[in-house]
Amino acid sequence: MWKQTLLQMIAAAVPYFAFQVWHDRAATRISKPFYLALFSICSLIIGFVVCASDNRLDMGFMFIPLFIGSLYGGYGAMAVLGSVYAAARLLHDGLAAWSLLELAGVTALVMPLLFHWIGPEFQAMDRRRKQLVLFALMTGVIFVHLTVFALYPDEAGLSFRALADLQGWTYIFLYYATAFVVVYLIENYMDRLRLNENLSQWMTQYRIEAQKLKQFVEEHPFGVIFAERGGVISHLNERARTMLRAGETEDELLGKPYSMLGGYAAGRVMTKLLEQALAGHASATEYAREQSKIYACMGISIRDPRGSGVIGAAVLAQDVTELSLLQGEAERMERLSLVGQMAASITHEIRNPMAVIRGFIQLMRERSPENQREYFRIVMDELDRANGIINDFLSMAQTRLSERSPASLHDLIDDLLPLLMADANMRGLTIELELADEMPLLLLNAKEIKQLILNLCRNGLEAMEERKGTLRIRTRAMPAHVELQVADDGHGIPRERLERLFEPFFTTKTQGTGLGLAMCLGIAERHGGTIRVESEPGAGTTFTVRFDRSAGG
Repeated sequence: MWKQTLLQMIAAAVPYFAFQVWHDRAATRISKPFYLALFSICSLIIGFVVCASDNRLDMGFMFIPLFIGSLYGGYGAMAVLGSVYAAARLLHDGLAAWSLLELAGVTALVMPLLFHWIGPEFQAMDRRRKQLVLFALMTGVIFVHLTVFALYPDEAGLSFRALADLQGWTYIFLYYATAFVVVYLIENYMDRLRLNENLSQWMTQYRIEAQKLKQFVEEHPFGVIFAERGGVISHLNERARTMLRAGETEDELLGKPYSMLGGYAAGRVMTKLLEQALAGHASATEYAREQSKIYACMGISIRDPRGSGVIGAAVLAQDVTELSLLQGEAERMERLSLVGQMAASITHEIRNPMAVIRGFIQLMRERSPENQREYFRIVMDELDRANGIINDFLSMAQTRLSERSPASLHDLIDDLLPLLMADANMRGLTIELELADEMPLLLLNAKEIKQLILNLCRNGLEAMEERKGTLRIRTRAMPAHVELQVADDGHGIPRERLERLFEPFFTTKTQGTGLGLAMCLGIAERHGGTIRVESEPGAGTTFTVRFDRSAGG
């Protein structure tokens, strides 16, 4: 008896070990329930072969693969396993009354319970509840066996003939223990598979996010360098290598100490900022001049979110050469505008007395002798020539239409955006774009419109230095006109000052010439446009520049 019992235990348990090995090594990943159902059928057949060596077929342990394969494999597996069990029973015992009674009892009592528990409800159970379900099913089988034993004591299963002695109870214990161990092993393996699947998904998501970050850093207009806590370079993009004039490739620089970057001015500033950031010190924006280039650099400490301190550092560097040139150009044009207006005022004041002088000279000519009139004519001609020179100077001082070509406001904003973002970053401010979906081409002087946008944005950024906010740049395309809006979250402008806002030399800033907005107004008017300002104290200011499409054509 014990030899056959041991063989049945092995037949019931070994296929599940084979399932684990095959599933781990299989190239294809067919669903796990299919594998379990397949190996349960194999286990049932092996158990039948083992038991067939005896004159009477003991089907006790063969119910373990039947139940487990059905519970994990579903209704299809239950149909196949039930058919195999019935065929094995009929093939070995024929139409014996006790065998048919046992088959009918299992079919009428146990199989409905099995059918009830198959499905998502069983799959959602924890390990202990699954073992209890299997315990209930196997108890039902024992009840059927005992009933048959009571009716046919000489024909029933071999293991239950000695139910009253130790062998019978040992058999029942092994019967339950084998089932519990198999379920335990299956659930352990399933947990490991789920853990591996989750780990694989996390690793895939990690690779995707890492690739996104790497691509973002590579495409970013800033030069970016990352360093680990140990002081070695972990990543740097192409723009950073260009700024550093590094001859090495990225692979050659990775893993090297960041101190090797200090060969040029930009590298020395970046090295200093990395050192400060790794030490956990807050660093301000520093500028590095490299030949004709100017770089704005800022160091950032990368901290562990769990609070274990600094785990790395990064340096962001931007080429602000064009921004500096534009700022210098704007200041120069403000000074030139001031000089031009002063010169226009002076020449206007000179022309008025010259007109009086010419009038009196003409009167004196009419009253003078004939031989002296030629002298008066010469004086009047020279006065006329001087007046012509003054008129020409005034004409030059006045704003003239500059050369224009078809252009889009969006393209000009895109050209200035990196410079404006750098200026905003240095002030601790942000910029938001709300651009129209479509923007028609207008006849614009690109340099002047860029100056207009830059002046309005700089005014907005300067207005928010004391209260951090957001600068918003909007565009709208209407059927008859196009609008550009620049709005800030500054303190606003009092109503009594709005009327004088575009007057030359009038300013609301402590340091300013008062010519910037006057210059913007002149640029807008030369393009057939207007500027409107809306402001409330404490609510910010919005400048709206409107360009007519007809004027642009």
